[in-house]
Amino acid sequence: MQLSNLFAEAKKTGEKQVLCISITDASIQSLFVSVSGKVVRVRSQSPRLHYSDVNALIVKTDESLQQLGQESESVSEVVFGLERSWISKGDIAEKHKQTLERLMKDLSLKPIGFADHTEALAQHFLVSQPQIPRVLVLISQSLVTVALLDQGSLLAVQDIGHSDDIVADITEGLARLKPENGYLPSKITVASFLLPDEEVLAAQQELQGADWQQQGFFLQVPVVEHLAEVEALQYLAIQVGSVAPQQSTSASEEEIALPVAVAEVPDKEFGFSPAEVSKVHSSEEAQEIEDAPKSFGIPIIAKRLWQHSDNIDSPTGDEPDEDFDELPARTKTKHKPHKFAIIGVIAGLVALSIIAVVGITFFSTALVSITPKVVIVSKEVDIALDSSIAATDTEASVIKAEQYSEEFTNERSADTSGISLVGDKATGTVTIFNKTESDKTFESGTSLSVDTYNFVTTEQVTVPAAQVSTKDGGAGEVKDYGQKSVSVAAAAIGADSNLSQGTELTVASFATSSYTATASQAFSGGSSREVRVVSATDLEVLLSEAKAEILKEAGTAFSKESGSGKYILPPQQLTITSTTYDSEEGDEAEAVSLTLIAEVQSLSYSKEDLMPVVKEILRSEIPEGYELIDSDPQLLSAPAKDIDLTKKISLTVNMSAKAQAVIDQQEVLKVAQGKKRAEAERLLLEKFQIQSATAHLQPSIINSFWQNLPKSTDRMKVVVESSL
Repeated sequence: MQLSNLFAEAKKTGEKQVLCISITDASIQSLFVSVSGKVVRVRSQSPRLHYSDVNALIVKTDESLQQLGQESESVSEVVFGLERSWISKGDIAEKHKQTLERLMKDLSLKPIGFADHTEALAQHFLVSQPQIPRVLVLISQSLVTVALLDQGSLLAVQDIGHSDDIVADITEGLARLKPENGYLPSKITVASFLLPDEEVLAAQQELQGADWQQQGFFLQVPVVEHLAEVEALQYLAIQVGSVAPQQSTSASEEEIALPVAVAEVPDKEFGFSPAEVSKVHSSEEAQEIEDAPKSFGIPIIAKRLWQHSDNIDSPTGDEPDEDFDELPARTKTKHKPHKFAIIGVIAGLVALSIIAVVGITFFSTALVSITPKVVIVSKEVDIALDSSIAATDTEASVIKAEQYSEEFTNERSADTSGISLVGDKATGTVTIFNKTESDKTFESGTSLSVDTYNFVTTEQVTVPAAQVSTKDGGAGEVKDYGQKSVSVAAAAIGADSNLSQGTELTVASFATSSYTATASQAFSGGSSREVRVVSATDLEVLLSEAKAEILKEAGTAFSKESGSGKYILPPQQLTITSTTYDSEEGDEAEAVSLTLIAEVQSLSYSKEDLMPVVKEILRSEIPEGYELIDSDPQLLSAPAKDIDLTKKISLTVNMSAKAQAVIDQQEVLKVAQGKKRAEAERLLLEKFQIQSATAHLQPSIINSFWQNLPKSTDRMKVVVESSL
């Protein structure tokens, strides 16, 4: 698009100025850009402003333009920076055309093109760092745009819906960009024209922490960098600057080659109707308008911007040349002043000067402001607070006090540290053999053992006696053991008690020649595992931490509540009201919680009772010429232990207060009267205990040319200012 030179400054210096309005779905930000040769400079920028609807967009745009400075007010040409949701198939999306048309109309702006945010940043990297391939990520309100920059060009762009999981969004975009049987560049640049730098940095941290190796997108772990807001705006400004120089129609102006990511706006491109042209134009003017470039269908003629207005000067500041309509010449009336008039003016000025000097000398007043020096006096002493007395005893340094208490609750939890073995006991059936010649009854609970594993019978059992018979032919005897089966269970949990079939066991403490037992079948059910349980230490630590936290909270609360003449000592005692654990010692749990309710006690006292004691104690510490000022003295003491707050409590405290120099105001006036202001201020600092002094004449206007203070103290006043 070729435009005539619109600005006087541009004609003089070759500099072109243009506005840039960067718009997202939720924010607006304006830039004032100048282009001189190949140099693009952001002269000023507004902060990012947020909007909710079209009306708010117009209001916020107006506010942002007003913040660009006075120099930008004469510039009306604008290039838009738009996020991709505003662009469709290389053109402004239909739903946004009317919005921009209304914006231009309400703010009297002349659009000359628009820039895609993503393409603007991509163009910058392709020109400035063409040898470095990268993935460019641009985050907006509704979209996450992922672009692939490689081989010196923008290869592909993908838009992903913006969700709460930025890593998932970008992963989806990378999956669409990844070339078949190839890898993506191992550099990711994250930027946003909507989000503040802190949120973009947070997204960068999330991306750095993602496990990209498993995805197969990159040959090596990618480097994730953050593009700051100020840099993104600068790169957008470069693309805006690439359009502005192209608008000049001067044949002598040099064409400026900058990376272009800006779309010029042709006639009727947005579907807007061209503005009507006034019928009073000459045929030459009509032809000029017809041939002129247009933005949103509105012809732009440089001459007409000033030629038909009573309030706009020529763009160059000179008289119009032969190509412009003739303007009436301005005439000026010249008059040579008479010498008597000059004498009269001089005489009048002299008279006024004499009157002014007399008025200042005899009728001006002065205000002398002084700030006395303040010192801190302190002393470590033993005092007492007693809630049982009716009045303070100054001589004995005993201050009347009152008991004070507040209830606090602290809830906290911690991981358990105890370890316990849990599980099931093995069970099975054994056959008990009786080798004696008498029946034997075994009670329930009779123990059986093998190696280190113990079992007990779960029922009573009677095993018959052994039977002895003579062998055939009388050659010996045969003994058949009595036997009986009984159920048993392991004494301890664990899989080791799952005995195999046929395992022999010892019965109680009997010899194996009398009784033995054998596993009738394989035992089963035995198991064990380690679990976390609540230990006594866990409960003790929780309680200790909760008490410490309550004391800390109480100290802060007591300190805040002290004031307005009432003081509360730091916490002195803690009494537990309620202790509630959600688990007991030995319970299986990963964590244990405690709710502690405790009452914290201390003593309070009033300023009225304290000050007499403070003055008495600190009397000897106050320097000569100073006096205690009516401020808050401090009693600093550590919490006591095992004390009875109903009785007199002795404390060793560091007592401190402020003392201010006593200044005789009449003496101040005597020193300052008739002196020059600077000399008076110097003398006051030398003769009195003051840290600052200022002499000021009234009315204030005479301070710029008159230095002497009044010679009469009646026309002077001293104001004592506090240094607190």
